Amino acid sequence: MSQFLGEQMELPYPFMVIGTQNPVETVGTYPLPEAQLDRFMMRIRLNYPDPEDEGRYPSDLATRRDRRDDDLDRTGCLSAGAVVEMIRFAERVAVSDDVCDYVVRLVNKTREPDVVRLGASTRASLALLRAAKVYAVVAGRGYVSVDDVRVLAPDVLAHRLVLHRSAASGGTTHSG
Repeated sequence: MSQFLGEQMELPYPFMVIGTQNPVETVGTYPLPEAQLDRFMMRIRLNYPDPEDEGRYPSDLATRRDRRDDDLDRTGCLSAGAVVEMIRFAERVAVSDDVCDYVVRLVNKTREPDVVRLGASTRASLALLRAAKVYAVVAGRGYVSVDDVRVLAPDVLAHRLVLHRSAASGGTTHSG
């Protein structure tokens, strides 16, 4: 259920929001408050492609026929039912007590007051485990490893952290 200007609306399941930010045109845009950032599972930065990869784009485009009509064809999209099946499949991925303990210790470490003013929330722990389950599925496994958590931790946790000014100015980085 969502509320917009006092009116409640039923949201479909699954419901997903993808937010983008262009670092070039920031006039009139403002950073989201920490409580709102915490509701995004991940923050992923996309860089320019390698020159070799980028060099292939013009020739790929030149050999492709006009695709404007194909853009209207949505048969390549997943149905909501297929996405729900994928979610349920990922939910069944096994997570050992050791991995759960690792996630809890890692998230608790972000709450140590020496560098971090605001650490990751319990929502971050849950997001990290959900992301790790999907990562394990993509890797062809039915269980989550500590390495899965390590790989995903920067993308799941960094935007949730608020550093002390001294840490931020001292070269410590975060992406929030």
